Amino acid sequence: MKNKWALLWVSWLLLLMVACSNAPDPSLGQSANYGVYTGTHLLRQIQPVTHSGSSISGAYFLFAGGISGSSSQETVVTFAWRGNDDTYRFTTLPLEKIRIHIDDSCVLPYVRFRWATHPDGDDAIKYVVLGVNSRDWPERIKVPLQ
Repeated sequence: MKNKWALLWVSWLLLLMVACSNAPDPSLGQSANYGVYTGTHLLRQIQPVTHSGSSISGAYFLFAGGISGSSSQETVVTFAWRGNDDTYRFTTLPLEKIRIHIDDSCVLPYVRFRWATHPDGDDAIKYVVLGVNSRDWPERIKVPLQ
C-alpha cells in the first residue's frame, strides 16, 4: 500500500514539473516575444495607410421600419524591419502607437518596440519608437487629424 501511495506521489510531482516547465518565469519579465522584439532593429520601409469602413443596418415590421449606418476612418502605419534572426517582418500599427525620435547621429533608421505585459502574462505592443535622421524626416508633415 505504501508503494502505491509513493508511486502516486512521485507521478503527481512529475506531472506538476512537466506542466510548469513551459511557463515563463514572471520574475524575469521575459516572454516568447522578448527574443523577437528586444533591441534595436533596422527599419526598411514606412507606409501610412488610411482604412475606411462603413456599415449599414435596417429592420422593418409590417409597415414601419428604420435604418441606420456609420462610417469610420483609421490611419495605420505599416513598416518593414529586420528581426534578431535576420528575417524581415511587416508590422501594422495604429498611428497613435508610433513615436518618432529625430536623431542626427542616426545613420540607418531603426525601430525599438516597447510593450506591456498584462497580468495574465500576455504581451502587447504599447508603442514603437522609430529613430530617423533629421535629413530623412521632412519638416512639414501633414498628419491626418482624428
